[in-house]
Amino acid sequence: MTVQHTPMPQSANTRPLSETEAAATSDLTFLFVPGDRPERFTKAWNSGADAVIIDLEDAVGETSKRAALANASNALGAGKLNAYVRLNGYTTEWFAEEIETFATLSQRADSGLRGIVLAKAESAESVRYVRSRFPDEVQVIPLIESARGVHRVPQIAEVVGITRFALGAIDLAVDLGADPLGDYLNYVWTHLAVVSRTFGMLPPIGAPSLAISNLDLVQELAHRVRGFGFGGQLCIHPKQLEAVRAGFRPSDDEIAWATEVVGSQGAAIAVAGALVDKPVRDQAQRILDRARGEMR
Repeated sequence: MTVQHTPMPQSANTRPLSETEAAATSDLTFLFVPGDRPERFTKAWNSGADAVIIDLEDAVGETSKRAALANASNALGAGKLNAYVRLNGYTTEWFAEEIETFATLSQRADSGLRGIVLAKAESAESVRYVRSRFPDEVQVIPLIESARGVHRVPQIAEVVGITRFALGAIDLAVDLGADPLGDYLNYVWTHLAVVSRTFGMLPPIGAPSLAISNLDLVQELAHRVRGFGFGGQLCIHPKQLEAVRAGFRPSDDEIAWATEVVGSQGAAIAVAGALVDKPVRDQAQRILDRARGEMR
């Protein structure tokens, strides 16, 4: 008997990167700035972060939401800076006005809106709606912050035109009643990385460290998420930027090993007492590419 296998449908997300997305592949650090603190916008822009996210959600109290919206709209419509905006969640009372404001702004020639980060993303429907309101050059990044969001990551990834996922680990920990840095994150990191790769999206962005003074902790977390296939990290303070970069940068030992492996000859030989074949050489080449800044 002949067994017929029905091929899996290919998502439209499995596609060549757009010009906007290709430019974003080098973005490693994403710095939040509160929307109700407009005096900090320029400082954030000049901090050296690869991308700035004006936050209308957690960093802004309820009584300041309208002012934060006006501040972000004015800043991005003045042609002074380019930035992402984190909207409040799809079901909140502020969402409708926020998306109308930025959808309108995105049509202007002087718009500095680089992308939308959707807080508390939990459904393909909500993400699809956000994606439909903006031109292709405006990126859409669903922020996964709940158990329901984690569970629905594959369905959300089916939405055509979303760029990448980001993770909000603190809110997720609250939702689960878990330790913010507990071992459950190994599953979440793996899940996001595998789904992102499956659907041809950019590697996901890791949740920020809450440490500001102890930068060793920031670097350690960045190194961990890099090891799970993430391509960047959210930051809550300019002090964290270089620590995140250091965490994503290959160590001297990694570079030395990779250099020796790439320089080895033969289909399968031993280097430093370990088997080296094509997959190992490919991994070594990725390390060298990352060290040269050619990939994240």
